[in-house]
Amino acid sequence: MGLPVPGIPHPSEPHGSNLDERLRRTPFASPSASGRRLRRARGALVALSHPIPNFGERRGSVRPSLVVIHYTAMVSAGAALARLCDPVAEVSSHWLIGADGAVYGLVDEAMRAWHAGAGSWDGVVDVNSASIGIELDNDGVSPFPEAQMAALEDLLSGVLERWDIPPEGVIGHSDAAPGRKIDPGPRFDWARLAFRGLAVDRRVASGV
Repeated sequence: MGLPVPGIPHPSEPHGSNLDERLRRTPFASPSASGRRLRRARGALVALSHPIPNFGERRGSVRPSLVVIHYTAMVSAGAALARLCDPVAEVSSHWLIGADGAVYGLVDEAMRAWHAGAGSWDGVVDVNSASIGIELDNDGVSPFPEAQMAALEDLLSGVLERWDIPPEGVIGHSDAAPGRKIDPGPRFDWARLAFRGLAVDRRVASGV
């Protein structure tokens, strides 16, 4: 059984088909002691609670200093959730954002999700223990929709504030595992996040 995300009730529905339709919608409360809500200009950010079993303690009581952005390379958010819920797969992430902007809370941010795998960044060799993982529902070749990017901005704003992570700490999976991973890929809009002070433009930083 997964650890419930603080502030978001555990869904009573069983896992199975049509995951997207059956998950309970609730106003999003951040996984922090203060229970602050993240807001969009048009209203409250909405999260779908879907705790998953694949997580553990952060090794050495490390506090998150990075955010790692991924794409799922799957056909839908529902397909990604099915894999993330599979204990045999041994993969997970703290958050998943659907192409429609739906935000799924998967693993408590205080815990260690299994999203980065082998790699390192700026001297950090256990990236999973030092990071928050965000998966984006994307097949790896399609553009990232406006609704998804807007939801990512809202989510990132709260994560960076909660853990006091600077924009330089927001990286792609390809940054931590060059040569092994390419996500979030060339179509991801790093410049947009940089303009909003939520990241640095990784394409400029890497000389691409």
